[in-house]
Amino acid sequence: MAEEISLLPLMLFFLILNCGNGIQCFQEKKAFNLQKFQWRELVHLSSCHPQISRTEKAATVLEMKHKDYCSGLIRDWDKELQNRLIADGIQEVNIPAVKMHYEGDVEMNVDVSGIFYFVKTDASQVCLALASLSDEDELGIIGNYQQKNLRVIYDSKESRIGFAEETCSFIKE
Repeated sequence: MAEEISLLPLMLFFLILNCGNGIQCFQEKKAFNLQKFQWRELVHLSSCHPQISRTEKAATVLEMKHKDYCSGLIRDWDKELQNRLIADGIQEVNIPAVKMHYEGDVEMNVDVSGIFYFVKTDASQVCLALASLSDEDELGIIGNYQQKNLRVIYDSKESRIGFAEETCSFIKE
């Protein structure tokens, strides 16, 4: 029988979300292990994604600290510009780096397509692509969305997991 290995990821990220009528900025300063016991200790994350903001227990991030980046933002949103981030002096937006660390020193860099779910095709509204399940006692599944454009490789002889970058398309021509 092959030796079992843990595939629970460790994550470290900085997150800025534009969620409708303003900007929400959170910073996570350390890696955390997404195990079931931690789900009871999680803090509330306000988000545009209803799966994430359902309850404090169902949130998917640990020890998030609110940071106020809202000075200089236009807060009167008209219908045409609603859900758009408008700030004086901002020339570019930095996308957070998300990495999953596995036992055996395996690291997976998550592509931007696996970090954010684009609610609108023009990227005027995006959500963090990590969400809870409907039941607070269930463990969230992280991986499918984050593994876009990656081939998962499992070495059964050495009981190791690895990842190879690969452009995937779900559209058949």
